[in-house]
Amino acid sequence: MPYGWPFNPFAPNIPETQTGEPQSVAQGDTLHFFKQVALPLVAPTPPAWALNYYLRGQAGAAINFQDNGTGQGGFFEVSIPPATTALWLPGDYEIAGYVTNVASAERHQVYLARINVTANLATLPDSQDTRTFAMKMRDNLEAVLQGKSLHDLKISEIERTHIERLTLDEMQKSWRFWDTRVRMEQQQDRADAGFATGAVILTRFDGIT
Repeated sequence: MPYGWPFNPFAPNIPETQTGEPQSVAQGDTLHFFKQVALPLVAPTPPAWALNYYLRGQAGAAINFQDNGTGQGGFFEVSIPPATTALWLPGDYEIAGYVTNVASAERHQVYLARINVTANLATLPDSQDTRTFAMKMRDNLEAVLQGKSLHDLKISEIERTHIERLTLDEMQKSWRFWDTRVRMEQQQDRADAGFATGAVILTRFDGIT
């Protein structure tokens, strides 16, 4: 195991490096993590293995990267500079990781999940609307219900979704639907950040028969 793995305790100004793949990464951020893989033990000299990742999800936005080439005994380090992640398009991707024997090309999948690339807020214009689709739908329906823009939204299009001649009751039901979606998104964001979601978990106890 490399000395100081997974982080150097004598460098307090450097953020602790995580072990394992992240669930999200922001454009322009340094992507740095360690990965441990159980590799076959071959004596006397273990073969060299490479760790590669492939992200797919948006047309024309394929993302590929690999480890630093410093893997020792199944421990790999991945470090991607900000200049590279700044070019990644925001969105949800499926990510797969593979280890490959450099000599024989033997390959094994060691990771499969989803990852979210978020926008670099530092570079977005002040006029950028970062609300989700659910937030936009809820806010526009709320404006209708408050009577602020009834005529404008009687027939409207929000990101290719039509709101056309809804009755008051239909608008109220639609608003409740999108408000619930927004709350679910916010709970998920809090859960991803490691905070309590505030959701109430109901438990049913069945009697012993």
